[in-house]
Amino acid sequence: MHTTRRRVQGAIVGGKYILSGLLPGSSDAVFRANEFGSGRSVVLKELTVDPELPEEELPRRNRLLRESVLLLKNAVHPLLATVYDYVDEGERVYVAMEWIPGTTLAQAVLMSPVRPSRERALRWGLSICDCLHHLQDRPRPFLSPALNPDHVMVTETGEARLINFGLGRIFRLKEPGLFTDESALLVDEFHRYGDLLTFTLFGRSITAAELEQSELPPRLTELLGTLLRRRTGDRPPTFQEFHRCLREALQSPTDAPSRQTVWSRLRGALRSPMKWCRDQGWCWPRRFSS
Repeated sequence: MHTTRRRVQGAIVGGKYILSGLLPGSSDAVFRANEFGSGRSVVLKELTVDPELPEEELPRRNRLLRESVLLLKNAVHPLLATVYDYVDEGERVYVAMEWIPGTTLAQAVLMSPVRPSRERALRWGLSICDCLHHLQDRPRPFLSPALNPDHVMVTETGEARLINFGLGRIFRLKEPGLFTDESALLVDEFHRYGDLLTFTLFGRSITAAELEQSELPPRLTELLGTLLRRRTGDRPPTFQEFHRCLREALQSPTDAPSRQTVWSRLRGALRSPMKWCRDQGWCWPRRFSS
């Protein structure tokens, strides 16, 4: 059984990595490290075992870890953090990943003095949509159950890159749900993506009803609504097709809102002025709530 005792700065991991510090802001232990020989900076994510996980379940979970790391090593994509390998020291297991400097998507949206433009937010959304399609376009689709704004990094060049694949869930009691072809779990994946996309646009999680009252163009509102309402029959069937529809919505001219929509928004502004100001980006929420 793997222990949860933490390593210290300067410790050697797997005979090939030297720890240089603990990264804050994660529920699991995540370290900066340097690789011997190459000097390459990496991230080492320590995977901990739920004490209630039955001992006889460990071999299957270890096999799942090997399969996941192998898939991610080969799933080369410019917007995915590269997974290099994993180290099993008996008492501890680590996954070595690419170090990507930048700010998380949550920080980029909430801490900026000006909300990112709609075009930029949608281009970030297109990038993550492309990543999700890349991971699922295979005989055993690989899901991202940890998808949220804290697990997307906005780089110094303004790109959005997916940096967390949910590997920390492998040794938890609940089934991690990484590989699946079950339609219900794919619906959950689309819903997580919808939450991330609307957060990027509005700076907070919103409901489908609130989306209807927004100032987004009708086609974009319709697309996002299919994600938030989990309407399997209405939304595009794959992330590749959704990417195409979203790109077309981004490139199409903005449609003028109907008179009914204008009156609905005016009533909303009069009923709750502070909420309306927040939706326009003039009053910021203090922090992202997962």
